Amino acid sequence: MENSSDYLKEIVSSVILIPIVWFLLKNIINNLYKKIEEIKMSVWKTILDDNILIDYVRTKMWFASENKLLFIKARLDKNNLILREKEVKKSILVELETRTEEYTSYFRKFNSKIWNVWIFIQDNFDFDDFIKELYDVVFRKQYYKTKEYDNQIKINDIRNLMKDYQNRLIRKMIKELWQTK
Repeated sequence: MENSSDYLKEIVSSVILIPIVWFLLKNIINNLYKKIEEIKMSVWKTILDDNILIDYVRTKMWFASENKLLFIKARLDKNNLILREKEVKKSILVELETRTEEYTSYFRKFNSKIWNVWIFIQDNFDFDDFIKELYDVVFRKQYYKTKEYDNQIKINDIRNLMKDYQNRLIRKMIKELWQTK
């Protein structure tokens, strides 16, 4: 009988310990999550090094540009660009604005010497001139015998155009960062 009494005591103590252990583990895990969030927030609040900021903005812009190029290439591959010029212009404009808003929204979190990187990008990227030049490339006449080759030339020209405008923005950003030192 003594054996069964010990066994019963063990079961009762286990039943009591399980909720206690569960409660402790749950609190430990919650505290870890809170700590991780605090660390994340402190990282965002830390002033970014100028070089890291410039490299990140440049990389993010270029990555987004490659996705935009895929979209534009799909538009170029469709027939009758000239007949549907208005429709194509609108779809390219909406796509570029949407994708640009998506990737620049990440910059809202940054704390840098430039007060608000997102607003700086919006204010200093000459979007209107860029769109005008982009349309000039998209709707220029076909110079080559095959449409595929002509479209590839156009995509290369658009890529160079994007690089040019992005480099202008980065130069403005570098200048702004140097002025705040």
